[in-house]
Amino acid sequence: MKKLILSLVCMSLSLQAHAQSLYSWKSATAGGTWQTPADWSTVSGSGTTYPATGDTAELGNATSNRTVVYNNGSTTSPTEGTIGSLDFNQTTGGVTNELDVAFSLSVANAVTVSATNGTSEILLDAPSSGATAPFFVVANSLTIGNGGNVTFSGFSDLIGSENVGAVLETDSTVLNGGTLAIQAGNSGNPTVYTLTGALTMNSGNINFGGGIGTSTDNRLSTGNFTMNGGSINSNGVGSLYIYGTTNNITGGSLNNTPIFLENGPSGQSLTSSVALSNVTINAAAAGTSQVVIADTASGNNIGPVTMIQGNNGSSTTLQLGSDLKSAYQITAGTTGGPTTGSNSLGIDLAGHTLDLTASGTNFNPTNNGPSTAWTLASTTGQGTFKAAGFTLSSAASTTVGDNVTLLATGAGANDLGGSGTISQSSAFLYTGSGRATVISNRAVGGLQVQNGILQINQAAMTSAAVLVSNGGTLDLNGTAAGTLTLQSGNSFQVNGGTLALTLGTNSDQILGGAGGTFSLTNLTLDIDQASGFNVNDSYQLFSGFDSSASVDDIETNILGYDADISSTGVLTLQATPEPSMWLLLGFGFLLLVGAGRRRKSHELTAKV
Repeated sequence: MKKLILSLVCMSLSLQAHAQSLYSWKSATAGGTWQTPADWSTVSGSGTTYPATGDTAELGNATSNRTVVYNNGSTTSPTEGTIGSLDFNQTTGGVTNELDVAFSLSVANAVTVSATNGTSEILLDAPSSGATAPFFVVANSLTIGNGGNVTFSGFSDLIGSENVGAVLETDSTVLNGGTLAIQAGNSGNPTVYTLTGALTMNSGNINFGGGIGTSTDNRLSTGNFTMNGGSINSNGVGSLYIYGTTNNITGGSLNNTPIFLENGPSGQSLTSSVALSNVTINAAAAGTSQVVIADTASGNNIGPVTMIQGNNGSSTTLQLGSDLKSAYQITAGTTGGPTTGSNSLGIDLAGHTLDLTASGTNFNPTNNGPSTAWTLASTTGQGTFKAAGFTLSSAASTTVGDNVTLLATGAGANDLGGSGTISQSSAFLYTGSGRATVISNRAVGGLQVQNGILQINQAAMTSAAVLVSNGGTLDLNGTAAGTLTLQSGNSFQVNGGTLALTLGTNSDQILGGAGGTFSLTNLTLDIDQASGFNVNDSYQLFSGFDSSASVDDIETNILGYDADISSTGVLTLQATPEPSMWLLLGFGFLLLVGAGRRRKSHELTAKV
C-alpha cells in the first residue's frame, strides 16, 4: 500500500510539473514575437513564459492589424516548437489578426482558422533567403472557415532545380468558406508548396499569385483531393499537383487551373462533374501505374492531356471511367521522360468513347524519352477512339488491342503503320464527308467505311474484315492497281456502298483467306478504265474466298453496261439493251398475250 501511495504521489508531482496552461496574447493592437513572455497573459495553469508543449495559445481579438511572429527564439539555429492548441477569436471587422510562422511549429490538436468579423490569418513564411522554409504541422485537421486565411508566402529555398516553399502538414485540410493563398515564389525556377494529407474544398477559394515573388510556375501539392464547391484561381501562374489515390470534383469552379496527377504504382482516380482543363499525368514512381479519369460534366469535356512516364522500363496507362471529349490531343510529354532506355504509355478505353475530333488534328503517339511503346486498348467491352485521323508510326511502337475502334472523321492522311501489332478484332472506321487515305506497313484490323471515301494509298495492304455501308466508298488504290488481302477467317461485305477500282492489264484484286466470304448487296462499282481495259473481258476481282458468296443488285458507272460478279469472284460486264429493244420485246409480249386470249375465246365459242 505504501508503494502504491508513493507511486500516486510521484505521478501527481509529474503531472503538476507538466501542467498545461492557457495563454492569451495581451495587446489587442500591438503584435510582437511569440517567444516574449511579457506579451502573454496566463489565463489558466501555472505557465509563466509563453505557449509551449501541451499549452493552448489564444490570439484573441485584434482591434487593429496585428502580427505575432513565431520564430522559436532564434534567427540562426531554429528548432521545431510544439504547442497543444491554437485558437483565434477575431470579432472586429476590417482587421487582420495574423500569426506569422517563420520557423516550424507543431500543434497537437485540430486547428480552425476563422473569424466572426475581420480576418484571422496564418502566414507560412521564412525570415530571409537561405533559411529553411517552415513546417506548420497540425496533428489532426486544419479547417479554414469564413474569415480565415492560410497563406503560403512567396519566399522559397532553392533545392536542385526547384524552389521549395513552406509545408503544411495535416491529416486533412478542409476549406469551409476561407481562403488558401499561394503567393508567387522566387522567379526563374518552379516553386513547390506542399500540403500533406487530404484537401477538401466545400466553399471558399484557393488563390495563386501575388506576394513578393514573380514566379510563373507555382505548385500546390496535396494528397487526396475532394472539391464540392468553391473556386480555384490559378491566375496563369499556378497549378494543382495531386498525389492522392482517390479524387472527386462534384462542384465549384476550376477556372482552367492546370491539374497534375502525380501517380505511383498504386494508381489514381479522378472523377469530375466539372469540365477539366489541362491535365498532366505524371508517373512519380517506377513500376506499372494506372490513372482512371471520369468526367461527368456536360459534354464530358476535358482539356489537353499530357502523359509522362519518367522511369526506364515503367508504364503508365490512362483509363477512361466515362466518355471523354476534348478539343485537344493526348500527347506524350517532351520533357520528364527517361534519358535512356524505354517506357510505355497507354490509353484504355474500357468500353467508353474518347472523342478528340474537335482538335481537327491526327492522334500522334510520339516518344516520351528515347523510346516509348504505346498501347491502345479496351479492357472492358467495345471502345471507340475518335479523331480527325491517326498517325501511329511516330512512336517506337503502337499496339492496338482487342475491341478498339479507331474512328476517323477528317479528310486527311492516316498512317496505321509502325511497329507493334494490331488486333484483328479492332477496326479502322471512316465516317467523314471527304476523301481520306490510309497506309500501313503491317496488317491492320477491320476496315469500315460508313460515309465519304476511304482510299487505300498503297499497292498492297492486309486487313481483317471489311465493311462498306451505304454512303461509303472504298477506293482500292486510286488510279493504280492495288491488292487488298484479308486475313484468314475474315469476310468482305458491301451493303449499299461503292467500290472504286481500277480495271485493265493490271487490275485491283481483293484476296481472301480460308473461312472468309464476300457478300455484295446494292453495290456500285466506280470503275477506272486503265490501259488494256476491255468491256468484253472478265476480271478476277475476288479470289481465295469460300464459294458461299452472296451477290445482289450491282450497278456500274460505265454507261450502257451492267455488271455481274460470280460466286467465284469473276467480274463481267454486259451491254444494257437499248430502249428500242425493250419496246420490241414489250410489243412481242403483248402480241403473245393477245393471241392467247383469242385462242381461249374460240375454245369457249366452240363449246357453246
